[in-house]
Amino acid sequence: MRQYKGLDPWSVTIDDFPPSDNATAQLRAAICWAVLAPSGHNTQPWLFRVADDVAEVRADRTKALPVVDPDDREMMMSCAAAVTNVELAMARFGRPVEVEWFPDPSDADLVAAVRAAGDAAPPPSDTAMFDAITVRQTNRSPFRPEAVPVEALEVLSAIAAARGVSLTVAVDEQKGPIADLIAEGDRVQMADKSFRRELAAWVHQNRTHHLDGIRGYAFNYGDLASHVGPHLIRSFDMGKSQAARDRQLATESPALLVIGTPGDTAMDWVNSGQALQRILLRMTADGMAASFLNQPIEVPTLREQLALLLNDGSVPQLLLRAGYPTARQPHTPRIKASERLL
Repeated sequence: MRQYKGLDPWSVTIDDFPPSDNATAQLRAAICWAVLAPSGHNTQPWLFRVADDVAEVRADRTKALPVVDPDDREMMMSCAAAVTNVELAMARFGRPVEVEWFPDPSDADLVAAVRAAGDAAPPPSDTAMFDAITVRQTNRSPFRPEAVPVEALEVLSAIAAARGVSLTVAVDEQKGPIADLIAEGDRVQMADKSFRRELAAWVHQNRTHHLDGIRGYAFNYGDLASHVGPHLIRSFDMGKSQAARDRQLATESPALLVIGTPGDTAMDWVNSGQALQRILLRMTADGMAASFLNQPIEVPTLREQLALLLNDGSVPQLLLRAGYPTARQPHTPRIKASERLL
């Protein structure tokens, strides 16, 4: 398979999926799409083991973010998003799967066991989402001012509901109070030296050997700015200026989306991760893009305020901005699937 010969993981194509009926080989191939899922700071906190027609998806605790994600909530969402890519990849080639979440109570790192389950043609919507996996990207640039059609937002809400989570959409004047919480989250987080040190450890120069973390170009930094960026983040509280930028970014985005759950358990987190990935892929297929503004959810007191603001009984899990991008950005680097297989 080309994926295991050193090529860019983003270059995986349908030709990399084996045509045989060997489910173990096909699950190994599906991992090539799994590693393209989103994750906090692009930590890629997953490991995989494939044998006997079963793919295990495991949390990689060495990629934990103890300051911003002390309960590994976002890590579980990232692993669930990777599982979703496996599901979509297998389905694309007529091999649906069954997923068992947390199958071994004595093994907290084992997030899911994915088993091949027969043959069936995928629905067109799933095929479109599969095709979007290698296109999807987090776009932190301003969006075009045009509104997202109501019909498109209704489709995203239905995707969320199918995974047992809610999607609250804020447009127009509804965005202001949420944007205020985003700005306050920036001020609180950037005032915390531990937060800044953790963030700086995952922000890399544009020209780097690191295949995880966030390169400067994701923030529209040139090479020089990307070189000094980590030092500035560690050394200075830039919360005020970051808050102003993010508040403007939020208010000028066509829509803000909040994924919420009935509770705040590990299953709520994986349900959020599944819904998130399908929402992102659906948006990508429809020409839209998104980026994360999770600051109010990562600060406990602000998370409570956001829940009160939404007033729908849900627990906020993720906050996104959505719209139509002005331009595509380079993909963040990824570690090859072969190097994440145990």
